[in-house]
Amino acid sequence: MPRNHQNIIRRIGWFHDNKLYIADDWETISAEAPIPPPDDDMAIIRSEENGRRRLLIRSPFIMSIFKMVATKFPGAAFDDAGIILEDPFASLYFYLDDMRKLAKDSDAPSASQDDLAALVHHYDSNIRPSHEKIAKRLKDGVVGFHDLWALFRPGDILLSKEDFGQTQLYRICTSTFRRGGEDLLGDDNNDDKMWQGTWMGSFMGSNKPTRFCFDAWCIRWNSPTRTFTRAQKTFRINMFHGLRAVTTLQQYPLKYTSQAEIIHHDMVERGRLWKQLISGIPVPKMYRGPAMELEKGFTGITRSEPSNVRMNAMF
Repeated sequence: MPRNHQNIIRRIGWFHDNKLYIADDWETISAEAPIPPPDDDMAIIRSEENGRRRLLIRSPFIMSIFKMVATKFPGAAFDDAGIILEDPFASLYFYLDDMRKLAKDSDAPSASQDDLAALVHHYDSNIRPSHEKIAKRLKDGVVGFHDLWALFRPGDILLSKEDFGQTQLYRICTSTFRRGGEDLLGDDNNDDKMWQGTWMGSFMGSNKPTRFCFDAWCIRWNSPTRTFTRAQKTFRINMFHGLRAVTTLQQYPLKYTSQAEIIHHDMVERGRLWKQLISGIPVPKMYRGPAMELEKGFTGITRSEPSNVRMNAMF
């Protein structure tokens, strides 16, 4: 049954100059209204601050299906008023289609379905066009620095080349753009140098992001405990101009490579050999191949460049 358009439109609010309006798109006010009481029917309220677009989701129904579908919340914040989404609305890019499927299969009342229809209407009119441009580029296998947030979807498998050119797979967690000049070579695990979200506008003047960072985890061997443990790592991609082929990045989602089956086979074989090596009693063996030296100093552990060696080692 077609939804009532006016019922949907009245669920979209626009907060501007300390007044709340009812609007059917980002630019045009279709009707003005005084600030409604807290129990009004507005499901979402859009606003703009310092050129930064925001959406406040107030609908309990939308908030519930969002939390059911989303594994991570890129560019989203939670407070007593609801869920705040910020430009470029990464959470909607990743999860809106799944939210719609879940809502369609639910037995939610018509009013709740109208809430989601209002969000979809606003998304289709004002956000989807830019998201579709980014999606097309990624489908063509290229990406711009400003669009890296869309490449690293939370939960996807990440392909990375580690020491000695060995392949390592990670699970993508969260990502963010970071800014700064003097801290460019600093510690990317310092939260004081990071702001959450993926907004690319000006921040504190003209100081714009200089790198894109993302966290991912993998399974590694822990020598002291002789067990496999989960380890997290932060990666960075420094700012670049124009477009780059996704596969030229040092790390990128596994789904973009045509060698997935070969990589899987090689990693299974590598694991088999590793299990065979560590399952027995440690004994000295001759090793010939790439290696690096680790040295613990005042500033932490430093590593030498990989080089080929031939030596006796304990395995």
